[in-house]
Amino acid sequence: MGAVTCHGAVADCVVATSTISGSGNYVGGLAGKCTSASRCSLKGNSSVKGTGKQYVGGIAGYCTQGVADCFVSVGCYVSGSGEYTGGIAGGAYTGASRCGFEASVDGGDHVGGILGKGSCDRCYAKGYISGKEHVG
Repeated sequence: MGAVTCHGAVADCVVATSTISGSGNYVGGLAGKCTSASRCSLKGNSSVKGTGKQYVGGIAGYCTQGVADCFVSVGCYVSGSGEYTGGIAGGAYTGASRCGFEASVDGGDHVGGILGKGSCDRCYAKGYISGKEHVG
C-alpha cells in the first residue's frame, strides 16, 4: 500500500504483519497521501520505511485534513530518512486526535510518536522515538 494516494478518506482499516516501503515522498502503512484517516491500525510487527525527502507515517504519510482514533501497536516500526516522520502520520493539516502509538519510530528531522508535523489532542505515545533534530 504505502505509495497509494487517495482523494478521500481512509477509515476502518487494519494492516497486520506487513512490510511497506517507498522511495518517494508520502509513504504510509495504509496511504501515502489522503484526505483523512480514522479508526485505522497498524499491528503485528509491521514495518513502514520511507527513503524520500519527507512525510512518512505508520498509518499515512500525509493527511490534507486530520487523523482520528488511529493506533500503532507494540512490535511495529516506522522509519523515515528525511523530514516529518510520525508514528501515526508524517503530517496532518488539522492534526491528530485520540490516537495511540506504542511502537518504534526513527527519522531525520521533525520526528514524533504521533505526528512529524501537526498538532495533537488527546493522543499518547510510548515506545522508542529517535531522530536527528526536533524529536518528541
